[in-house]
Amino acid sequence: MTGPLRPSGLRALLVLAGLFVLFISAYEYGRLLHARPQPMHLWRQGDCLALTLNYARGNGTFLEPEILARIADGRTTGKSAGELPLIYWVMGRIWAVIGQSEFTYRLFGLLLHAAATFALFGAVRRITRSDFWSVATALLFFTSPVVVYYGISFLPDVPAFDLALIGWYAMTRFADRRDHRLWYLAAACFGLAALLKVTAGMSLVALGALLLVATVRPRWLGAERRLLPDPVPGWGALAGVLAAVLAWYLHAEAYNELHGGRYTFNNLWPIWTMTPERIAEAWHFASDILVFQVFDTTVWLLLGLALVVLLAHARQVPRAAWSLIALLLAGTVAYVLLWFNALLFHDYYFINPQVALLAVWVVFLWWLVRHRPAIARAGATRAAMVLLVTYNLGYAANNSHMRHHEGPPLMPASLLPVYHERELGFWNITTYRHLADLNTITPYLRSIGVRETDPVIFPDDESINASLYLMGQPGWTGFVGGLDTAATYDRLIRNGATHLLFADASWEQRSFLRPYLRRPIGRHGAVRIFDLRGLDRLSPDTVRLGIPADIDGLADRSVEAFHADSSQAPWALDDIPLDTAGLSSAELRIRAVVRGVPAGCEGVRLIYEERVAGRVVHYHIEPLRNGPLALDLLVQPVWGPTRRSLRLANTTGLPFVLEKPSLEIVHWRMPPRP
Repeated sequence: MTGPLRPSGLRALLVLAGLFVLFISAYEYGRLLHARPQPMHLWRQGDCLALTLNYARGNGTFLEPEILARIADGRTTGKSAGELPLIYWVMGRIWAVIGQSEFTYRLFGLLLHAAATFALFGAVRRITRSDFWSVATALLFFTSPVVVYYGISFLPDVPAFDLALIGWYAMTRFADRRDHRLWYLAAACFGLAALLKVTAGMSLVALGALLLVATVRPRWLGAERRLLPDPVPGWGALAGVLAAVLAWYLHAEAYNELHGGRYTFNNLWPIWTMTPERIAEAWHFASDILVFQVFDTTVWLLLGLALVVLLAHARQVPRAAWSLIALLLAGTVAYVLLWFNALLFHDYYFINPQVALLAVWVVFLWWLVRHRPAIARAGATRAAMVLLVTYNLGYAANNSHMRHHEGPPLMPASLLPVYHERELGFWNITTYRHLADLNTITPYLRSIGVRETDPVIFPDDESINASLYLMGQPGWTGFVGGLDTAATYDRLIRNGATHLLFADASWEQRSFLRPYLRRPIGRHGAVRIFDLRGLDRLSPDTVRLGIPADIDGLADRSVEAFHADSSQAPWALDDIPLDTAGLSSAELRIRAVVRGVPAGCEGVRLIYEERVAGRVVHYHIEPLRNGPLALDLLVQPVWGPTRRSLRLANTTGLPFVLEKPSLEIVHWRMPPRP
């Protein structure tokens, strides 16, 4: 499948370089290189970055990596391993010198993908002998939305794919020169790709199968046997690479078994472990969303047409090429079945299987140039390809804009009309949610005395490391489970937890958590921060507040009927006093028995509000229902001039009764040091 290569390729390289810069400009990489990890698969990005940050801080070794989440050794350490941590270790060493820099990490991904794009150009040029089709192919495979997004994100999938492309370039050079050093380079690239992402081993497996055929039945491949190395160097390199891959993953498995913590699983995720409902859910997501994150429909149609043409002219395609296509396509089908769970939300799992699509396309181009040269060189054919690549550039840029959008939901008028039906709704709900304020919280944490070594608890996050990385703290997230019981918090405090943070205000109303909220030390946006140290030394004093007497002598009567229209609150306490001397925190305790509220009605409400410097920072509405009322509210004791009010509102126009209402404020103070 190869022949003499024209030496003149500089102009094509310059064209590719210029267009590559144009593409990354369209994708807004100049802005995105400086962005924080984005919401789509923030979970897995957080894992990769947690390993990198720990290496930068000197925690863990290359063979014994550590994440920020303390999920191992009885929830006391972050010792956990997955893929080979080469990228995390190297970037961690760089960060140790220049400081934590997501820009540097993203730039590394961009430079590696640029190298892979030029390697793909070189490989296709050696096969097709066409500058135009080489440039067009290299750019077409840079319009895959998952490649555009994850190419400058922090996952190893695109770097693994890039290494495979560089490996295939080395293979095409080997086919031309028969220099076994190029085979060693190719095998090393394929092996390193599998070490970075085990699912990137498709190229290695396919080449191994071809080498087996070439060794056992060399005549079956005919003249194409020369495309593969001789048995001794061929199997020697392959055996060494496979041994390295196997050695790492066996080590990672043993390491995880020893410490009992896994941030990922190096295993199958097959269809036969799924319920029918889960299979249907995964299939619908794949057909509605995921397939269009690999390529737009136009590219799928092009690749389908290429495969049909090859099948129609099967005798004109060498056996080696057919074998490679068949192995990679069969491997892709097996891959989908073995990792069928990944069809649901895990778009990055389908980056490396693109090598099968690439094989179909490149073999088709070889056939086109060799057997239909007039069509390959025709102006109409090339113009159609330019239009296709241009359209898909716009499609990928539009997709990238949707993925990276922050702020109010995107509207169709602000987008190019090239996205698919379900995409806009999906990207509009893919947000940081409770993690948004963590993007800027680290300087504030340091300013209030939270050190980078202090383990924290953040129950709002169900991922392993995402929130911890954004904060720059070790600790525990909702992933550990049990954060709805006091026993878990007690255990984590014994394991060293120093602070509790959350953004979801509903945690304040969980009675079991109240003892851990008695030392608030700050607030950043919606995130509340509490010190968990010294809670056992706090002592309470209780002050009974007078019931407002401005309506029918309420303070003197145990039973009172309230009548109100929708515009008035019949009972209000406008400025709840606090004795702030030595105060750590305070709780407002409200007790009463409610009578006469219509069933299912929420028009009778108790409203608590805190304003700091005129801005509402806490607002709680408690609908009143018949029966005992026992409400405990955390009261902010500090952070500027604060006005705290409590009011009773009735919008029903109907009377109701409160029996024995009482208000108490409990001050929690740290005793003075002797």
